[in-house]
Amino acid sequence: SRSGKKHKDIGLSELDPLPHFDLVIVDEAHNIRNANTWAYRGVELFCRNADAVVFLTATPLQNSNNDLYTLLNLLRPDVIIDKDTFKTMSEPNAFINNLLRIVRNQEEGWQEAGKAEIANILSTTWGRNVIQHNPEFEKIFTFLDRTEVTRDERIEMIGKIEGLHSFHTMINRTRRKDIEDFCIRRTQTVEVPFNGVQRDLYDALIEFESTALA
Repeated sequence: SRSGKKHKDIGLSELDPLPHFDLVIVDEAHNIRNANTWAYRGVELFCRNADAVVFLTATPLQNSNNDLYTLLNLLRPDVIIDKDTFKTMSEPNAFINNLLRIVRNQEEGWQEAGKAEIANILSTTWGRNVIQHNPEFEKIFTFLDRTEVTRDERIEMIGKIEGLHSFHTMINRTRRKDIEDFCIRRTQTVEVPFNGVQRDLYDALIEFESTALA
């Protein structure tokens, strides 16, 4: 960064050689969904010089919008080469998401609705050339002929359907509905007595806060 004054801070891009990272973890990664920002350029520099990169975000991103393209192109430029590649790969994902919703809810007529989404998937270029050859694809079609399924079978099949997603090797999504009570947060307050030093520190902090607020 440059302050505009005589003094200037030397940024990573000006180091020679550039630093190398074993692993870069980007939290709140949706903040770099715009390629025309300094934040994106900074992360891009890290990614170009890292062996491994992980993006984390709890903010939903649409499967076919420009934001997701920007993130995946930065994460895997060897796969998401350009926007045309992204468009071709992402085309069946809306149908895959519909199929997931159908299998999750299992409302009346879900099997036929699921088969209709299978047909939609195969109507796309990526569906015909890639997804159709996925070893799990036939198992999913067979599953749609079932009249009754257990909870465990449904969860297993949801995993197989998610595996059809064009970006499944790059994106991992965790939904509360699927894991149910697996990670319910249970809070518990444990009271312990202060020792002398801890009590002195606590009292000093309370006194400082009271003085500052007054």
